[in-house]
Amino acid sequence: ATAFALLLITSNTLAMAARERRSEAALLRILGFQKSEVAGLLLLEAGLYGLLGALGGAGLMSAFAIAVRRAMQGTQLAPIGSLIVPTASILLLLLASSLLLATVAGLVPAIGLSRRSIVELLRETA
Repeated sequence: ATAFALLLITSNTLAMAARERRSEAALLRILGFQKSEVAGLLLLEAGLYGLLGALGGAGLMSAFAIAVRRAMQGTQLAPIGSLIVPTASILLLLLASSLLLATVAGLVPAIGLSRRSIVELLRETA
C-alpha cells in the first residue's frame, strides 16, 4: 500500500513537471527533435528525480541510524544500535527501487507529452 501511494504521489509530481514542460517540448520538436527523443529527455528527468530522492533518502537513513546508535551506546540496547546500520546491499536496493519507481511514474507523462503535435503544445502554452 505504501509503495502504491508513493507511485501515485510520484506520478502526480512528474505529471505536473511534464505539464510545465509543454513549451520546452514544443521548442524541441520545432528544432527537429524526434518524439522519442523528447520522451527520452522527460524520462531522463524522471530518473534524475529518482536518483536525487534515493540519495536524499540514503542520507537521512544513515543519519538516523547514526543518531540511534549513539543514543543507545550506554544502555542495555547497545547491540541493537549496530543492527540498523544500512549496508551496501540495502543502499543499492534503495537506489534501484527509487529509479524504478520514478521511471514507471514518468512513463505516462513522457509518452503523453511526446505524442502531442507541435501546434497542440503551442496552443496550450499561450
